[in-house]
Amino acid sequence: MQLKNWHWLYWGTASLMLAVIVHLAIVLFLPVVKTARQISTIEITGDIAQLAQIAFSDHQSAPIVSFRNPDISYAFCRFDLSERPLKISARFPRTFWSIGVYSDTGDNVYSLNDRQAGIHEIELILVDGSRGDEDAAEAVTTAENTIVVSSLARTGIVIFRALIAERSEAQNVAQRLAASSCEMS
Repeated sequence: MQLKNWHWLYWGTASLMLAVIVHLAIVLFLPVVKTARQISTIEITGDIAQLAQIAFSDHQSAPIVSFRNPDISYAFCRFDLSERPLKISARFPRTFWSIGVYSDTGDNVYSLNDRQAGIHEIELILVDGSRGDEDAAEAVTTAENTIVVSSLARTGIVIFRALIAERSEAQNVAQRLAASSCEMS
């Protein structure tokens, strides 16, 4: 009789441990898999070093926007630093804006917003940190508002966000984002 009790205790403990392992695996790996999947969708729709805007009406199906906010205008630019650095010229409206650089696995490499920068036009040079391109990038830097960012991630995405304070400003915000550019330098 006592052997049967141990049998149930053994299988109950084993089942509980398996449930904990499955739960931890989902919690730890699902965000990475989801981000990689979203970025692979962008690889289909966006070329390397080419700025692409997400239209205001497209937010329902936007691949890179986890929390879709119709009051934010989004643009993105994919990068591959294996050959050359990426030069980003960002032109933002006079409302809230942010720029984020993410690796292809979704890790945050760099981020900046209007309050931190205090300006609305910046140049950002993204270099491969594993090759030591920082000195070369700083040598070609000519603009006053230029920031050199060293990234250990060779591939990833840059996401531009700008607030649309009023619906009547949507076109102006979209035009300012469209004036931004990404190019391999």
